[in-house]
Amino acid sequence: MKFKTGVFLMFFWLASLQCYPQNSRIDSISHLLSRQATDDSLKVDLLLKKAILFQRVSEDSVYAYANKGAALAHQLGYVDGQATGLALIGDYFLRVHQIEQSENAMLEALTLFKTTNDTSGIMTCLRRLGDINRHLFQYEKAFQYYENLVSLCVGEAHVERRLNTLGIIANLNQRQEKYEVAKESFSQILEMAMQAGSHVAMIKSYSSLGQINSELGRYSETLQQYSEALQIAEKHEATRYIPVLLHNIGTVYLKQKQYEKSLDYLHQAYALYEENHDDNNMLNSLNDIGSIYQEMDSLHRALEYYEDALQIAEERKAAGITTPLLNNTGHLYIKLANYPESISYLYRGLEMATVTRSRSKILYAYLGLGKVHFKTRQYEKALSFAWKSLTLLEETGNIEHRNEVHELLANIYAATGRYQQAYEQQILFQRYTDSVMNLETTRKIISLEMEYQYKEEQLSAQLKEEQLILENEKTRERLASVTNQKLWLVIGIMALILVLLFIFMNNNVRSLQLKTRNVLTEQKLLRSQMTPHFMFNSLSVLQGIILNKEYDKSIRYLSKFSGLLRLSLENSMQTMVPLSKELAAIEQYMIVQNIARRVPFQYQICVPEQVDSQVLLIPPMLVQPFVENAIKHGFCELCEHQKIEIALRSDHHCLTCQITDNGMGVHMHQQKSDRQTTSISTNLIRERLTLLGREFNIDLGIIISDRGDGHQTGTQVTIRLPYKTQTDDESTIG
Repeated sequence: MKFKTGVFLMFFWLASLQCYPQNSRIDSISHLLSRQATDDSLKVDLLLKKAILFQRVSEDSVYAYANKGAALAHQLGYVDGQATGLALIGDYFLRVHQIEQSENAMLEALTLFKTTNDTSGIMTCLRRLGDINRHLFQYEKAFQYYENLVSLCVGEAHVERRLNTLGIIANLNQRQEKYEVAKESFSQILEMAMQAGSHVAMIKSYSSLGQINSELGRYSETLQQYSEALQIAEKHEATRYIPVLLHNIGTVYLKQKQYEKSLDYLHQAYALYEENHDDNNMLNSLNDIGSIYQEMDSLHRALEYYEDALQIAEERKAAGITTPLLNNTGHLYIKLANYPESISYLYRGLEMATVTRSRSKILYAYLGLGKVHFKTRQYEKALSFAWKSLTLLEETGNIEHRNEVHELLANIYAATGRYQQAYEQQILFQRYTDSVMNLETTRKIISLEMEYQYKEEQLSAQLKEEQLILENEKTRERLASVTNQKLWLVIGIMALILVLLFIFMNNNVRSLQLKTRNVLTEQKLLRSQMTPHFMFNSLSVLQGIILNKEYDKSIRYLSKFSGLLRLSLENSMQTMVPLSKELAAIEQYMIVQNIARRVPFQYQICVPEQVDSQVLLIPPMLVQPFVENAIKHGFCELCEHQKIEIALRSDHHCLTCQITDNGMGVHMHQQKSDRQTTSISTNLIRERLTLLGREFNIDLGIIISDRGDGHQTGTQVTIRLPYKTQTDDESTIG
């Protein structure tokens, strides 16, 4: 059956969401390719699909198979296949930072997709081309690609993509310091996001509006917008945005010189970044923490933060954060009177700021260079940089560093004997210093007014609540005065019935809660019995390897086993775990077992498309013991072609799992061993399934059968498992 390009592109961009074991899928595609003798479109699709599967394994393999697929598609005149292959090649070049080759491949793919009117392919290429030009700081070309993409995002199916692309366009305007244009765009996006009910777009819009107001020095509005975004993120459990918003709030408090509050928010953000392995934002928070210590005159401590962050940023080529780190370190060395180091850092910061065309960072580098040249008595150079700073201030309308620039000019003129000009600059310095102080005072007054207004609203709400309570009491008194004895009798009877009904229902609820607690307690006891059983068997294998003096193998086994133990303990501590995590633990267990065996066995885990392993939740540690039995008791150590297959299917509110091996079979095993010693885990699982069956009100159980029918050998274990979905269990976060 011909592989559809639209579906193929979906695999291309969402490859990270695949649930099946990657190596198994690659082997499966390789097997199909080996059987595909003719060069046709099906072979092209298989080559391209194999390239996609290698995206998480080997970049070079991605390029090799995508190139083969695109070349064969070109030879066959298979336009969709050639376009998809070129898109994969373009994505490969982007990953390895060969930007020009990436852009050429994407442009060629875009042309081919247009000939076949493949809208999905066109949209994907436009987004990639916009991203490429954005990273190259070619903003005009990036604008064109993004605007073309927006024009294609029509209908409800493309609302999120449309909002996201509009946000990128507005962000580009913000980068170029077109603040009013960007602010208007984000306000429109926010309105559209509210209508569409897109909480992600709402969070991004509020956050971007806060950033713009922060750049303009409107800190009260900034804090309000960041707080709105944070409330939405916490309400919808959008965990990826929470640390960023905490970080932004901390930065605003830093600009307001409220250092304790700033450090509190920044440390919260840093902890979440570290937990999520978000390296880029970790660097940003380190930079801001360093800035706080610099403002507090803890210069050496600030330098430690800057240098640690700068080393990581330069290793990872993070240009966006490297520039402010270089500038901040340069200014810090001025305070430390280490002028050669200061000049080195500031010139590097100026060079990077010029490449990124960030006028605010260029201005800060100019200001630092002016100060350091003044300190080293190179007055003409200092004057040149000071006037460059002042010119940029005039162009941007920024007043943040204006008093520093005028102070520098006054000092330079005084040092060179131009006292009239020094006097004029001193007056301007004093004026803007007073302006900054007045601005800070105004901000403090506004902050106090907002706090007072909030408390006033709270007090008003409390007074209204008390008035409502008084009115209700008066109403009840009036009703009581006009009620006759017959009405009281009726009320008394109804109250008695309600009390009796409440007592009856309360007793039933307590009884059910007690039964539920007993069931959960029994399940926890059973799980706690199975975990040491699994650990004992695994450690016995490790002991055998060590006794055989296979030290390299024992070290590798111990390394893999520690990872497996951590995953198994995490799963065993939960009542229900995602199916994907349980399958990952089982696969890790089979990898560990293969290390200890002289002749490794093959395994396969089959999950049908209709079973979403990310959404389904199952009880942990129910399948692994049967895999263990198959390996330990079903296989002979030196036999070849040993295989275990685990197959899942959804059936009548149950998840059926079949574990099949081609070993000696259950009857042969019972003849050779003491059944009592090998059925501990089986009995524990039967007890667990009995308890789970009562909880879920369904029939659960295990069927163990021998496959010996003259043609096959081995054992087949069928387990009926209960499951929940993420929506069924509100306490579980996917």
